[in-house]
Amino acid sequence: MSHQKRQVTADLAPSSPDPFLIATSLDSIRPDAKSRKFIRRYVTKGKKLNKRAPRRRALRSFFGGKDSACPGDSGVLSRQPTLEILEPGVLQVLHDFVPLMVKVMYPTEQCIDLATENQHWHDDFANDTPYAQCVSSLAQIHFDVIKSHDPLSLKLFHTSNSIGRLRKQIAEPNLVVTDSLIFTVVALTLMSEASNELGDALTHLRGLKAMIDLRGGIGALARKRSLQIKCCRIDLALAMRTGNNPLFFDTDSLTWKPYLADQIKGQASPWHALVDAPDIRLVNVWLDLREFTMSVNLARQTKRKISPVLFQEVLISVQYRLHHLDFSSHDPQETLRLTMLAFSASLFLDVHSHPLRYEQLASALRKSLQAFPRKDDRSCLELELWLLFIARMAVLNTREDQPWLEQRLRATARDLRVSTRAEVRQVLKGFLWVDMLHNRGTEAICDTTKSLDIVHPG
Repeated sequence: MSHQKRQVTADLAPSSPDPFLIATSLDSIRPDAKSRKFIRRYVTKGKKLNKRAPRRRALRSFFGGKDSACPGDSGVLSRQPTLEILEPGVLQVLHDFVPLMVKVMYPTEQCIDLATENQHWHDDFANDTPYAQCVSSLAQIHFDVIKSHDPLSLKLFHTSNSIGRLRKQIAEPNLVVTDSLIFTVVALTLMSEASNELGDALTHLRGLKAMIDLRGGIGALARKRSLQIKCCRIDLALAMRTGNNPLFFDTDSLTWKPYLADQIKGQASPWHALVDAPDIRLVNVWLDLREFTMSVNLARQTKRKISPVLFQEVLISVQYRLHHLDFSSHDPQETLRLTMLAFSASLFLDVHSHPLRYEQLASALRKSLQAFPRKDDRSCLELELWLLFIARMAVLNTREDQPWLEQRLRATARDLRVSTRAEVRQVLKGFLWVDMLHNRGTEAICDTTKSLDIVHPG
């Protein structure tokens, strides 16, 4: 048999008993370099490799400084409830009172998770029976005063009794500043403020500040975040009404970096055309408010809810920073500061319902707006239109303010050549704006200001 024939025979002969079982090694199936490159290119098609996702800045609590946890809703209920069961009457009063209290705290309630906020209060009650009984007693006083035929006399009677009990507690040699004691003073401060007894309210507030300092400062109330926020709200409300600086934070204890906004973006504020070198602290507050209003509008559009703790902390941080900034009366930045204060208060304190209570802010904003320089630049005119609308909606809604505000609004709208409500809204939404609150205000101003020539629904 020739050599060629033997080779063909060998090639045709089966190499194993089963011709369908092929023995392979790792080296025999490994693709070469060119094939590996092709496979890698196919698998990663449309993907970006070696590009890190941008790191999100961790959000810290405004109250606790840089080492405190993010103000979310998780982890709040880490304590075990007490074994003591509250009486049915106490539970009923708390059940009726908490929704009323929460509703006052959130003018933009439609996009806030109020169920979570209600639950926070009830969880605090479950973990602190004396605190629950204290709140229930004060809530019952509130309901009794409302139902009384002589509410003033009844309120004076209960206030006198509460102050008497408070003095006895403070006089004890081994005084322990409990949450119940703090809430009692908060309630007395609120009652005095609601009755326009601002001198008494300030006295109670200073006493409240001293008590909280004994506990280690406002940050020490973090275990009862709702009580902590309540203290700051009355502090800021009295600052708005009296023109004094708030007590719980001073300039040195505040952080002036943005709370919500991303510093890396560095977007310009709308008044860079108005001021050569704007104060970066005021710019940061503007950026936080802009980020916040965008979140509120988005939550409304997508039917989502914002964390109540985040809502309160953002506005509290904004308000404290604005109160502690100070510019000369002729500086346009003072007009911006006051308008931002009125804007944030419209979200935070519901100034629409009680505009006359904030005469101090109204007076300062009135003087500042009347001295605000008018420029022909369109960006400055748009800013002026926003300033006038916010001032009118928030605090300058008296009959005395209507004539000069109408004149300024008419002149500014004419210079901008806006003639329909849609065009006005388009300008205003370029600044700080919450649709669910301020769109109604815009309609009302256009309805009452007939001479503005902005009467077309457009």
